Amino acid sequence: MKPAALAIVLAIPCLAQAADGVPKLAIEASCKAATAASGDKSIAGEQTYDSCMKDEKDAADELVKIWSNYSAPTRTRCGGEGAGELPSYVDVLVCLQVANDAGAAATPMRVTSLKGASKRRAKR
Repeated sequence: MKPAALAIVLAIPCLAQAADGVPKLAIEASCKAATAASGDKSIAGEQTYDSCMKDEKDAADELVKIWSNYSAPTRTRCGGEGAGELPSYVDVLVCLQVANDAGAAATPMRVTSLKGASKRRAKR
């Protein structure tokens, strides 16, 4: 089997799970990386590990409530985006918000102010 085909076959169970329910993400390492990258914690607005974990948990809780409002392809795409190198429920939530703006949700959702370990944060 070719490497590309093997990668697709191995990814199918993960994609199916993302479409069925909120993906399980290992956010601890992402929050450690996000807070380590922020450097000096005395700078106003910087995020601590604990606040990152709280934001990620809050985003995961919100995802549980709204996940079924989205089509399977949207859930699969957004679940895959959040499960990248630095997993983040905030990234999944932001992806769904963008999809919501594009009309992919049956029920509108509020915009989140959570930061978490999101890769979409402004870089300094």
